[in-house]
Amino acid sequence: MKYKTFTLSFTLLILCLSGFSQKQRKAIFYTGSGIITYYGDLTDRVNFSYWNPVVQIGAGYYLNEYLQIRGELLRGRVEADDKDANDQGRILRDLRFRNNISEFNLMMQLEILPDRSFRGPYSRTGHFTPYVLAGIAGFYHNPKGFLEGEWYALQPLGTEGQLITTSGMEPYSRWQLSIPFGLGLSYRFEQAFIGKIEMVYRKTFTDYLDDVSTNYPNAELLRESSGDLGSTLSRTDIYPFEDGFKRGNPDKKDGYMLFTLSVGYLIR
Repeated sequence: MKYKTFTLSFTLLILCLSGFSQKQRKAIFYTGSGIITYYGDLTDRVNFSYWNPVVQIGAGYYLNEYLQIRGELLRGRVEADDKDANDQGRILRDLRFRNNISEFNLMMQLEILPDRSFRGPYSRTGHFTPYVLAGIAGFYHNPKGFLEGEWYALQPLGTEGQLITTSGMEPYSRWQLSIPFGLGLSYRFEQAFIGKIEMVYRKTFTDYLDDVSTNYPNAELLRESSGDLGSTLSRTDIYPFEDGFKRGNPDKKDGYMLFTLSVGYLIR
């Protein structure tokens, strides 16, 4: 239901904005790549070992010389491992995950300097334009845990007791929303090509990008509800964590950041 609402809202916004600035509106199509990293319960420092490739494709409309509306699709993987932590408790927790993220976003881009392509004799002059951007995104994620050479989807296993009938918890959704915001710098070449470099953070509304959020469940009840696989990947059978012992920090949501380079072509 959340996904359908997001899709409908995006469609209506596109239709409304398409009516503005018909004379000056210009379209841009672009593609790019870069790196993605994650912030959450399995990170306590910057670790370049877990910066992974990300790819994107998108399109935008210049509403005027300062404002652009854009939408894009992207795909990337986030991951982390407790073995690289500086904290002994985290090392004993011994959790590891990876998560492929597929995102669709809609953002507004506000250029600090006006785009000269709207200014007659300067329309073919190359120039730099710094900008800020923010918007909304919907993404699908599926965190997986590693065991004996295989990766297993963690959400269906309820590793924090979501499948225990008396827990009062529900499995988290693999469809989520986020708020992307960041900054960038573009260069308009003399012709219709544009190069961009961006740094954009995604503030999510979930604490389960890494499948870790609250407390350890009762080991016996977890084995009954999720089997030996769920119990092992939760680590309740490896270290004697007591029922209710802290597993993650539910007060701080997970997030992820992208650094990307892209090239676009302007449709006049």
